[in-house]
Amino acid sequence: MPLETDPASSPQNSDVTRRTWLAAERTWLAWWRTGIAVLILGGRRQQRTADALRRGSYDELSSSLVLWLTAAGVAVSLGAVLLVAIRL
Repeated sequence: MPLETDPASSPQNSDVTRRTWLAAERTWLAWWRTGIAVLILGGRRQQRTADALRRGSYDELSSSLVLWLTAAGVAVSLGAVLLVAIRL
């Protein structure tokens, strides 16, 4: 009598599960990397503002920084909308 095997434990399914797990891990690390880059920008900005206040002046926010952050936010938002639309 042949032994019945669980299809979930087949080598092909384990490879798919492993690849999916690794992809999820890469995504999680990418979010951390993005968060750290934004925290570094915020920390640098806070330090420049604090230094300017100690001197009795004000450090104006760079227009180019605002433009780049806005463009990045729009790109991420459009990318998310596109991904949701593709999945529907």
